[in-house]
Amino acid sequence: MPAQEWVRQLFPIKEYDFETVPRGAKTHYRFEITNPFEEEIHFGEVTSSCGCVSPIIETPVLKSYETGAVLVRFNTEKEKGNQKATISVVIEKPFPAIATLQVRGHIREDVTFEPSIVLFSSVPVGEGREKTVKIVYHGTNSFWGVRRVESANPNISIEVGKTSLRRGRTEVELTVKLGKNTPVGRFSEKVFLMTSDNAAERIPLQVEGEVLAPIRVRPDQFSFGTVYEGDSLARLIVLTGDKPFLVKKLTASESTLENGISITPQEPRNPLEGEPRPMYTFRLDFTAPKAAEIKSFREKIVFITDNPDVSPTLTILAVVKPKIDDE
Repeated sequence: MPAQEWVRQLFPIKEYDFETVPRGAKTHYRFEITNPFEEEIHFGEVTSSCGCVSPIIETPVLKSYETGAVLVRFNTEKEKGNQKATISVVIEKPFPAIATLQVRGHIREDVTFEPSIVLFSSVPVGEGREKTVKIVYHGTNSFWGVRRVESANPNISIEVGKTSLRRGRTEVELTVKLGKNTPVGRFSEKVFLMTSDNAAERIPLQVEGEVLAPIRVRPDQFSFGTVYEGDSLARLIVLTGDKPFLVKKLTASESTLENGISITPQEPRNPLEGEPRPMYTFRLDFTAPKAAEIKSFREKIVFITDNPDVSPTLTILAVVKPKIDDE
């Protein structure tokens, strides 16, 4: 069926293995999807064949070139042992279709994390952070322990601390470190603890957070989707900082104006006047240019501030179609 073949192209990854995870661990996976077409994609419901996972559609409508995801949470608090599920994603527009995704994993009852996830929230760029977490083994192996740690992210490391035996359980203290060179943006990583347990040697620990630039533009990417020539649309853009700052100028390529894009400050009306502020609001206007045929573009507007190390950038996406006169 052509529609089904069309929708299969949307998910580059269709299967995921959570591997062996502890009981109660917070873990999830995002099946990412980017809309490469001029039509909007409208998602309907998403269901799972098993209560072991909970799927959520993060972006119900994807405009042209926008990226979204189906977030699948592994319900480690409720289930145990080997689990597998088929995720069914209903697409309503541009025409009906169903995408299927596969997940699997094994939930251990005898291992837990305290807390269940390592979360680094709102870390200023250039600053390191540390968090302490325990891995607890509730089994009968008195020699159980953590041998080493594997991290694919050079900015996330774990130091293995002391091991303690308490009332029939083994506790291992872990210090999770976020490096000072961690780049700006959100991150979601798994680090793996290699244990002395031959039955399940490798155990993942979820590490998440966000590193903030001192000055940020929100949104940093916006898609007008598919429009017809002559259509006019607008959107507010907000620039914020950790401390007051000045906007010195805005830069864009010549094609930005040619493509009908302009951006003007709202308050203050001239950012170069007055005292530094922690927030500025801009109006982004778009009047779709003439188009002899379907035209797509990606433009960037750079905000030049009094901080020479920061240049917040707004990316703008759109697809313009020729207007068809009614007969």
